[in-house]
Parts: sequence; structure tokens; C-alpha cells
Amino acid sequence: MHPRPRSTGTARGALTGFGVLALAATCCAGVPLIAAVAGALTLGVFVSIAAAATAVAAIAGALTVRARRRRDDVTTRASAGMVTSASPTPPETTGEQTRT
Repeated sequence: MHPRPRSTGTARGALTGFGVLALAATCCAGVPLIAAVAGALTLGVFVSIAAAATAVAAIAGALTVRARRRRDDVTTRASAGMVTSASPTPPETTGEQTRT
């Protein structure tokens, strides 16, 4: 018996198999990879927003504390008589106002 000659269907079957393999690799590896990247970006956005909000709150808190300290410092100085701009200016004395 002579060996059967190869048919052209084998080449077509190999090409179909390669197409199925490419589709499986895309679906089983590519789609989860895209989902992971999208998830990481989403998580990154949320973390960035949270960090920005924390930074804004910290700056606002620092400015508030600074303003309170300055206000308390001026109030303390005024009560101790150290601030001259808060004291009223004395009226000018003339020779007519003085009585002896």
C-alpha cells in the first residue's frame, strides 16, 4: 500500500487552530489585562483625589491655626499694654487747658 497524499484540509485546519488560539489568548489574557489596567487607573484616580483632599484639609488647618495664633498673640499683647496702635492717642495739651 502506498501512503495517502496529504490533503489541503490539513493546512486549513492548522490555520483555524491558530485563529482559535489567538482568540483564546485575546479573551483569556487580553481582556483581564485591560480590566486590570482600567481598575488600576480607577484606583489611582481615587487615591489621587483622596491625597489632594487631605492636602487641602492640612493646608486649611495650618492656615487656621496660624491665624488663631496671630489673633491670640495680638490680644495678649494688647491686654499687656504692649501694643501701642491699640491704645488711644492722648489729646494734645495746650497752655489754655492747664490750670494751676
